[in-house]
Amino acid sequence: MKIEVKGGRLHVCSSGTIGSTPEFLAYVRPQIAKIKKHDILRVLSDERGITFELDYAEIVELAETVANLAARPLGIRVAVLMSATTPEFHRNYETAAVNRAMVYRAFDDEEEALAWLRERGK
Repeated sequence: MKIEVKGGRLHVCSSGTIGSTPEFLAYVRPQIAKIKKHDILRVLSDERGITFELDYAEIVELAETVANLAARPLGIRVAVLMSATTPEFHRNYETAAVNRAMVYRAFDDEEEALAWLRERGK
């Protein structure tokens, strides 16, 4: 996983397989730490190279856990570039995240994701 701060945004690029709750949490914890350290409000996570092997119950549990880890900071927007192999994971996680007051959206197109990140409070 590559994590860097560019133009006030956190950029994450990852590949591999995530097949368990501990693996997913190991994936997001360094991102949350970087967000807090640098007071980041915008995140672009390129997950096109990741295959997710998690069921719906795990997805809902993970969204709640991540929301609590991040302490639901106001103003953070997360745009994720979806994996073509597991788009259903991203759609299900998006629904679970939004239901927990996170501003999270999955995209197929990087330019659309960046445009959404530039929006203010919509």
